[in-house]
Amino acid sequence: MNISKRSKLLVVFLASLSALPPLSIDMGLPGLPGIESDLASAAGKGTLTLSYFLVGFSLAPLFFGPIADRFGRKPILMFTSFVFALATFIAGIMHSFECLLAARLLQGIWYFCRSRGNLSSGDRERYCEGS
Repeated sequence: MNISKRSKLLVVFLASLSALPPLSIDMGLPGLPGIESDLASAAGKGTLTLSYFLVGFSLAPLFFGPIADRFGRKPILMFTSFVFALATFIAGIMHSFECLLAARLLQGIWYFCRSRGNLSSGDRERYCEGS
């Protein structure tokens, strides 16, 4: 069986997309004391950034599963990758803790849409039949 170079690149691309949520969580944890000291309103509340990311990640399936069914996976993947990068940039330049929380919530929502939300109901029926 020959595997094309394009298939290998696709696997590497999808694997790197799967690595983003652990990175966005794990890279933020060592910075929590810095966030709390730099943003005055964040004193003792730095862990909320992780909570907001996870809340966004868990609420997104309620809304974005049907959108992936309607528009397909590729447009959703491209759009949500852009919005995730934009939310990451916004989180990095925020000077307000509340705006940082909003950006982390958006990161969680758009990450779900980009990764797990891209499995449409047609794919579920195809790959999960018999279960």
